[in-house]
Amino acid sequence: MTLFAYFLRRSRTYGFLGVAGLFLFHYFTAFVYRGLIRNIEGAPAFVMRFIPKGIQAFVGMDRVPLDSTQGFLGLVYQHPFVIVVVSALGIICSVEFLAGQVERMTVTHILARPVSRSLLPLIAYTVCLFWLVLATGSSLAGTIVGFRRLGFILPPAPQMLELAATLFLLGAAVAGLAVFFASITSSRGDATGWSTSILLAMYVGNYLAQLWDAAKPWARFSLFNHYVPMRIFAEGATSSGALLIFAVIAAAGVIGAVLSYAIREFHL
Repeated sequence: MTLFAYFLRRSRTYGFLGVAGLFLFHYFTAFVYRGLIRNIEGAPAFVMRFIPKGIQAFVGMDRVPLDSTQGFLGLVYQHPFVIVVVSALGIICSVEFLAGQVERMTVTHILARPVSRSLLPLIAYTVCLFWLVLATGSSLAGTIVGFRRLGFILPPAPQMLELAATLFLLGAAVAGLAVFFASITSSRGDATGWSTSILLAMYVGNYLAQLWDAAKPWARFSLFNHYVPMRIFAEGATSSGALLIFAVIAAAGVIGAVLSYAIREFHL
C-alpha cells in the first residue's frame, strides 16, 4: 500500500493533466456541436463529403447521422486526442515506475524492501487503472456538463456509461502492453519506443485497412479496429468480442510483465 501511494503521488501531475484535458475537451465539444448544427446549415453533409466511404462505414457514420448527438458523440470519443491522452496515461505510468526505476537505479531501494518483485508491475498497472478510471469518468462528466448546459438531450444513461467503459477498456489494454515492455527493458526510451511504435503501427494499419482492401485481413490485429464507439448507438452495444479482446490483451500484458520482472536480471 505504501508503494502504491508513492507511485500515485509521483504520477499526480500528468495524471491530473490528463483528467483535466479530457474533461475540457469533451466539455467544449458541446459548443462545437451547437455550432455544427445551428450556425452552419448543411454542415454535417458538407463534412461527410470529405470523409472516405470506407471510414464512414467503419466508424458507423453511414448508420448514425452526424448531426445527432449519438453520431457526434460516437465520433468525438474516437477522436485522436482522446485516444492519445488515454494511451499516454497508461504508457507514462508503466514506463516511469518500471523501466524508469531501473534506468535511474532507484529500483535498488525498492528491491531492498520486503516486497516481491512480481508486485511491482501489478502496482504500476493498478496506478494506470486508477488514472484511467478518473480520465474516462472526467470525459463522461465533461460531455454531460457541456451538453446539458446547452440544453441538448443526451443518449440514455446505459449507453453513456458503456461509452466511458469501452474507452476505459481500450486504455487498460494499452496499459497492459506498456507494462509488459516496461518490465523487459531497462530504459524509458526503449520501453516508450516499443509501446508507441506498436500502437502507432496498429492505428495507421487500421486506418489503411478501411481504405485499402488488401490490408483488411490485418485490421483484426489492431486494438483500434475493435474500438468503435459509434457501434454503441448503431447496434445497441459494443461487440462482446471486442471487449473480450481488450480484456485478454490487458491480462496477457500484465501476466507477461509479472513473470518477466520476477525472473529478469538487473544490471545496476
